[in-house]
Amino acid sequence: MSERKKIKTDNFKIEDNTISFNDSLVQISNISHINIEPVPKPKFQVGFVIVGVIGIIGMIGTSGEIQILGFLLFLFAMIYILYYAINSSDNDNKYLFIYLNSEHVYYIYCEDKKFLEKVMKVMKHCINNHAKQKIKVDFNQCTLEGVPINIGNEKEVVNTITTGDNSDASNNIYGKEEINSIVIENDFDASSFIKDWQLVQDELKKACEKLPKSSKEYIASEEALECAMKEDGEGLFKVFNKYSESFLSSIFKSVVSGFLVEIIKSMLL
Repeated sequence: MSERKKIKTDNFKIEDNTISFNDSLVQISNISHINIEPVPKPKFQVGFVIVGVIGIIGMIGTSGEIQILGFLLFLFAMIYILYYAINSSDNDNKYLFIYLNSEHVYYIYCEDKKFLEKVMKVMKHCINNHAKQKIKVDFNQCTLEGVPINIGNEKEVVNTITTGDNSDASNNIYGKEEINSIVIENDFDASSFIKDWQLVQDELKKACEKLPKSSKEYIASEEALECAMKEDGEGLFKVFNKYSESFLSSIFKSVVSGFLVEIIKSMLL
């Protein structure tokens, strides 16, 4: 099941192969796809309507205690209905959704949908071009800084792009077609996380020696060790994702160093 997290930040940065915002760091190669879409409405709990009806019936009862209880039930139901209405009111607003291979989902709100489309195109460029880059995105002011942009066979570097009165130039650069989704296919760059393969190999060997062979943690460690011995970063990433629960379990953490656990957590972010 995917975990969704709303981002509120004006300090969204893309630097080389990583995206940073607030206290989070995401590897670009861990992004599966990007969408512009509304936040799904929360499911309405019909049970609260029943509670409200019971409360109304209680308020017209003869006993004072029953009337008080009925009023409290009715008030409880009304609070929920009000909460639901408030949380559903921004359903028409558009958000930039960033889906990760680990099934984590981040979404960012911006009033200007055209700006979100530009951010999508910039992110697509960064994903497809692993060159040195340092880009800052301000969703409040709708500005992009330090953006490398490919135009056909030509390359133009734009220092700052804004929307609003000066948006015509940026529209010419990016094109005016509407984009709502980008699906990403990229190779995993393990070098961003693993600087010493020997240490990873040693830790996984230690895990295989100490873990019970019948355990899920042992099976996961054995597959991971096979990839680590080949220094296959993409394969190791897939194994970590496949057995994420096992690698983050207390049993596995008890037999390996915190160094390996932190690498796994970073790769699964």
